[in-house]
Amino acid sequence: MKFEQIIQEIKAEKYYPVYFLMGEEPYFIDEIEKLLESKILTPDEKEFNQSILYGKDVLVEHIIAEVRSYPMMSQYRVVIVREAQNIKDWELMESYFAHPMESTILIICHKYKSLDKRKTISKVLEKSKDCVLFTSEKIQSYKINEWISSYCRQNKIKIQDRAVDFLAEYIGAEPSKLSNEIEKLTLALGPEVEITHEHIMENVGIHKDFNIFELIKALSLKNMSRAVKITDYFVQNQKSHNFHALNPQLYTFFGRLMEYKYHHLTGKNEGEILSIMKLRFPASTDVTAGARNYTLPSLRRIMIEISDADLRSKGIGAGQMESGEVLRDLVYKILSY
Repeated sequence: MKFEQIIQEIKAEKYYPVYFLMGEEPYFIDEIEKLLESKILTPDEKEFNQSILYGKDVLVEHIIAEVRSYPMMSQYRVVIVREAQNIKDWELMESYFAHPMESTILIICHKYKSLDKRKTISKVLEKSKDCVLFTSEKIQSYKINEWISSYCRQNKIKIQDRAVDFLAEYIGAEPSKLSNEIEKLTLALGPEVEITHEHIMENVGIHKDFNIFELIKALSLKNMSRAVKITDYFVQNQKSHNFHALNPQLYTFFGRLMEYKYHHLTGKNEGEILSIMKLRFPASTDVTAGARNYTLPSLRRIMIEISDADLRSKGIGAGQMESGEVLRDLVYKILSY
């Protein structure tokens, strides 16, 4: 079952006896658990009918005893198992998953990894009409803008397209951080104010003149003095501008330039290419400028340089170079092509 469908059904008070929530992305697991916990029982009912267990401290036999208990003065009993990835013998619950108690809602939070789908336990969960088996996957980088826009729509938050781009580029595909920043912006600005990229610069900590967007713009224009000035600022402020956060964004940008050039070789015009690549302002301006200033062979070399810089920043073939010097060296090499 998809995340959106699970959320809609919980809001409609349609519950299942078992929710097995697993996967690499903890955000979606946490959101489902929080909504279930807030919706099913009232605060008074929770005192006698809610149990929270932790995988590192509990045996499966204990979980079975909890879920087979009946509710007291409530329609449901809720059992939440956190850190469930620490439990190894889920096979002991196969018979329960096949025929769970309707008066108990069991919520299993199995974060950072998934069950082996070849095992019987996975097949039992998949086949049971009383169980929700949810796999929480990381958001792909190319889908993060869409996710931010969707999140804001669902929460009735107004946000400009350029602000979406800034959040996606600056924070990346981390829904927990993104939702926290959007929530802080909403609290600071008020629910009726439309979020702009200026608001993000002021509140999220993006320096107006020295940020990754300004560096990319300078590199796209081959503005050496500007690019060097921004790079020097990054080197002096590595705590807030870590190379490992900056380098993937450089790789993404120059990868976009290569894609643009390849589309151009097929005879497509600028408008068609931007539409295919789903690029909006200001990213589209940087890409079209960069495409004019870098050749396809030079872009291939730059992509290799960025990959090599990533290895050097991790101590592979770096010699005595620190990560700040690796960044400075990379920027000079990019501008030389």
